[in-house]
Amino acid sequence: WSAQGLTPEKRSQKILEVVKKMKTELKLNGDLLILARYNHNLPKGPELTQISDIWGENFKFMTVHRAKGQEADYVLLVDLISGVYGFPAVQSDDPILNLVLASSGPEDLLMHGERRLFYVAMTRAKQEVHIITDVPNPSIFVDEVLSYGT
Repeated sequence: WSAQGLTPEKRSQKILEVVKKMKTELKLNGDLLILARYNHNLPKGPELTQISDIWGENFKFMTVHRAKGQEADYVLLVDLISGVYGFPAVQSDDPILNLVLASSGPEDLLMHGERRLFYVAMTRAKQEVHIITDVPNPSIFVDEVLSYGT
């Protein structure tokens, strides 16, 4: 998470807050799939117990890469932020990677892969997708989703 935005502690609190709102305020029932771009952004340890206490046992968590072929009634996508560990991931300038991808343009190819991953994340839900972002530092995908209907 970005140094300016959500710290790991705030991220954990936000995940729990959103899961609680989904369950108590929105009265959602069914399977919950919590997805993140990276393992380190997934809930861990005590968070999992707290999520289980709120939602029940019918939730799973995994990276978007592992979610291919999975589905659930509700999906919570937890790291839609910009930056190196965001979604889409900002790639560092790697001269060897640039050489390999030069014919198509490295930015286009890398972003195409990130868009496919975002598609996988969004299409795992049978009913609804809920997104956690960092308002001062949102993913470009958040902007695109919000402008889709306008």
